[in-house]
Amino acid sequence: MKRLIFFAFALAALLITGCRPTKEPEQPTPLAKVETAQEERIPADDSEKHSLLQVLKNQKQCFIGEYGFVTLDAYCEKAEAYTDFDVIITQYAFADLDGDSSQEAIVDLQLDTGDRFIYIVLKYDGKYDAVYGTEYTDQDMTHFREGSGTTDIEWYLYTAVNPSPRRPDGKLRLKPLAVDASTWQEAYTYVLMDNRVKYLEDPNGLRDYQETYMYLGLHDFDGDGTPELIFGDGISAAVFTFLDGQLMKIADICFPGTVWCVNGICFGGNSLAALCDGSGGSSFVMFGYIDGAWQLGRYTQLCDMAPTVNGRTATVEDIEKIHTTDWQILETEIKEPVQLVSEAGWAVLLDSGERIPVDQEMDWSRFAW
Repeated sequence: MKRLIFFAFALAALLITGCRPTKEPEQPTPLAKVETAQEERIPADDSEKHSLLQVLKNQKQCFIGEYGFVTLDAYCEKAEAYTDFDVIITQYAFADLDGDSSQEAIVDLQLDTGDRFIYIVLKYDGKYDAVYGTEYTDQDMTHFREGSGTTDIEWYLYTAVNPSPRRPDGKLRLKPLAVDASTWQEAYTYVLMDNRVKYLEDPNGLRDYQETYMYLGLHDFDGDGTPELIFGDGISAAVFTFLDGQLMKIADICFPGTVWCVNGICFGGNSLAALCDGSGGSSFVMFGYIDGAWQLGRYTQLCDMAPTVNGRTATVEDIEKIHTTDWQILETEIKEPVQLVSEAGWAVLLDSGERIPVDQEMDWSRFAW
């Protein structure tokens, strides 16, 4: 399979190391023996646990340091303002961490990359009938556990009884982009002609803005009559749609937390796979509209980072449900990049030498996937 790499050989040397992080991430480590339990019910006869679960599941406010009184969902939203990634509650547990014979709730928050973001320990104060939260890093929590003698923790997968409409459980959140357009054609044309830094992620700061080779495709994933735009280069890609008069980004096709590139994009059926090849295997970012929902999966063969789907820990089987990792199939699905140039007016250059102007009369059917 022809795999094009659109950047310097220095990056290829970095890829040999596999999943070397660009910073020191807080990789999830087990606090103790972990057992995933069935869904925890809210007890009516236990005011302490009832109050903790109201915060966990029913969007009741708690007090968390500089954030003040917030719901956990509002906390995630505020935290996202300085992380660049989505913050997701993945699981929770109950344990007596301070030895006062009352249980605290431990909330595990992770980034949509699969890396741990932080723990929040919730404690109920009966005097004030309030719940207070304290943030702990992965390392802090390990020390806290060891100091308290806590050995076994029973984890519950997080699902909200009354989820916030801002954060539907396990679903991608579409992000609006400021573009003055009344049709999808106008919006997508604007994306092609504008500065790509506004639309494409560059987690490792490796993008060459002089590079003209781009991936460009159009496909109606959800069958609503409006095609989605697939647009990217050798560093990352993204999928956009036009919804209710607004340009929306559905997903970033990148792999934060690793040195990652786009060696190729494969498309088949109703999904795609973006590939990055390393000496020890490949890393995949999968995207598609599966079972009535947008699905974004990340999976690497280069290290022991767990697969994720929509930011939640998943299995390789879950990844395969979005798009295959079978190379024999992928080799038949590869999409070749085109050149996007601005000399003498914006245009797409095909391998045949044909020049297609990027304007309001652009023939988008030429890029249908």
